[in-house]
Amino acid sequence: MASKERGRKLRQTVLDCLDSPDSERARDELCRRVATRRLFRPLTSLIRTQDEATRYRAVSLLGWAVAKTAETELEAARNMVRRLML
Repeated sequence: MASKERGRKLRQTVLDCLDSPDSERARDELCRRVATRRLFRPLTSLIRTQDEATRYRAVSLLGWAVAKTAETELEAARNMVRRLML
């Protein structure tokens, strides 16, 4: 069940996931706690970080989250991609 994490707390949770040495396991745990479409905003903010490794992981997780969202909510995934192109 997805939690009601918001704002800075959600961003910190996502950042902790990105910094995890076992990224796939951390990603799966994160997705059990938070709906994948809710990851879009914190991940797009982390794309602008100065740390190159974090930025790369954020882009990778964002691509995965959009693909996962598209499996059940195609229009929501399209909107995510549209927002990235602005």
